[in-house]
Amino acid sequence: MVVLAILLLAIAIYGHTLDAPLVFDDVANIKKNVHVQMESFSWSQLQAAAWQSRDNDRPLAYISFALTHWAFGGDVAGQHLVNISIHVINGVLVYLLALMTLRRLAAIGQQAGRELWFGWTALAAALLFVAHPLQTQAVTYTVQRMTSMATMFYLAALLGYVWGRLSPSRPARWGLWLAALFAWACALGSKQIAATLPLMVLLYEWYFFQDLSWSWLRRTLKVGGLAAAIATVAVAMFFLDADLWNRLERGYALRDFTLGERLLTQPRVVAEYISLVLYPAPHRLNLLHSVETSRTLFDPAGTILAIALIVGLLTLAIVAARRHRLLSFALLWFFIHLVIESTVLPLEMMYEHRVYLPMVGPVLLVAGLAALLVGRRSRSSLRPRKGVGQRTGIALVAMLIVLLAYAARTRNHVWTDPVRLWTDVLEKNSGKFPAAIVQRSRAYNNRGNLFAFRGEYDLAIADFGQAIRLDPSDAEALVNRGLSQEASGQYALAIEDFGRAIALGEQLGQNFPEAYLHRGRARAELGEFAAALEDYETATEQAPGLGEAYLGIAWIRATCPDAALRDSTLALSLSRAGCEATGWREASWLDSLACAYAAEGKFEAAIHWETKAAELTPEPFRGEYLERLRTFGEQQPYRSGQRNGA
Repeated sequence: MVVLAILLLAIAIYGHTLDAPLVFDDVANIKKNVHVQMESFSWSQLQAAAWQSRDNDRPLAYISFALTHWAFGGDVAGQHLVNISIHVINGVLVYLLALMTLRRLAAIGQQAGRELWFGWTALAAALLFVAHPLQTQAVTYTVQRMTSMATMFYLAALLGYVWGRLSPSRPARWGLWLAALFAWACALGSKQIAATLPLMVLLYEWYFFQDLSWSWLRRTLKVGGLAAAIATVAVAMFFLDADLWNRLERGYALRDFTLGERLLTQPRVVAEYISLVLYPAPHRLNLLHSVETSRTLFDPAGTILAIALIVGLLTLAIVAARRHRLLSFALLWFFIHLVIESTVLPLEMMYEHRVYLPMVGPVLLVAGLAALLVGRRSRSSLRPRKGVGQRTGIALVAMLIVLLAYAARTRNHVWTDPVRLWTDVLEKNSGKFPAAIVQRSRAYNNRGNLFAFRGEYDLAIADFGQAIRLDPSDAEALVNRGLSQEASGQYALAIEDFGRAIALGEQLGQNFPEAYLHRGRARAELGEFAAALEDYETATEQAPGLGEAYLGIAWIRATCPDAALRDSTLALSLSRAGCEATGWREASWLDSLACAYAAEGKFEAAIHWETKAAELTPEPFRGEYLERLRTFGEQQPYRSGQRNGA
């Protein structure tokens, strides 16, 4: 019944998100990541997914993306289905952890006499975890499977330790502990947030098995504390970077805030997380939160207030530890699991998915409060007292779950349409401080990409223009606007934007081969073949593996009307190399090869390869290939020097 209740709730909240498209970081990590696009099962492909993807310190997450792609044929519904399944499993694990923790509280004299209600209140905690709207970003945002997978293995590892601790059989105990160690390794391979597990095991043992014994803690720290600390740091260093300090320096060089400013700002971020846990209305949730950077303790004024709030809650956790054990543990759980992503690492200031694992603390606390509320005892009996209070408690918890589920489903509606998602980001980042301006620029840029994908180039150009107006140094927006202008036939404007992007790259001392490639293509469309060749060649110098630039060179050398720029031998050589590199299955390279043969007067070969190119192209798009076939049939080379996609 527990699993069924959690499953049905998850379906009600997330069932309509199966066709939600991949957005934002999903594109680079999944959609355009060739290493996870596994068509047939292959160990070498799994290794490539694990170690050659964007974040190769999260290998298990990328393996899961590859296996999902293989199992579901690349259907985005498969990726969402796996994410939802993991969320359901995490709900079950939260139920088990809540149930175990309530029983341990009863064993040490807290919550005793309420055991009848532990199963129901643990289920309430699990349902709250599954239903909370703040969790949607870790579930519906596909790439954040990294977070939910890490949480799944993390909770499994902690439960494995607790079950081993309670097992009367020594072999079973060590078997469970070895399984817990393996689960921890899997959690670390999903995301580095799992590095806190040794500390949580120590804390759980101290709180719920040793009854906060100081003598036990001192002995444990003397014997195993140093070893555990060294092991944790070693694991964290391996998964973060062997040269952590240099990584921090490189990371902050790309940010508009310093390490000190981030440390000052994060208390306000954590305070915002707390407010979202308590009041997660859909209008308060956002893919990209803009956070004003704290410069001093009093700039902005909320900085010192947020620090005071956190210090106050941590003080409460310490003071309440003995009499209100679950309250203390829940508070410490929440803050400890924010330490990695809310302190020194040069990450974006705020993301909602970072609260996914910390959320376990608040729902455990709710489970304890619910047990107190619905399982109150009469003064003369240990049996739970029935009556209005009990019914009220059950009704309140049920109402809370329903309200949260409705809010989460409402929030998920935004994720089902990427244009709606980025419009939502724009509407919620209206501030004038730098972070808000940057987030609006990113939102305009991403929404413009969606309009361009749909062929709505006027809307795309307008959005890219807004992004550039907000951030004139945004080379990506310049390139994107140039691509939309090129697609709509505005080649001169496209060349101007590509040139501005190249100039920005030069100012920063960075190569920008893609901008040269795009400008070369636009120049070729205008018949500026010499300038186009120069751009293509610069692109190949900066990025020797950029196949499209070689294709552009081959095309001009084979088809240019200017005989001084034609070189059929070079065109033939480049085209053969391109065909081999693409397995003779890429129509544009076969087309180029055919034109190169025609330039040498070998029309039989030209017709053969042009026919192959046409066969590989969907029928509505074969027109240009068929036109060239007629030209080759008349024993004439192709001389236009222009084509879409060159």
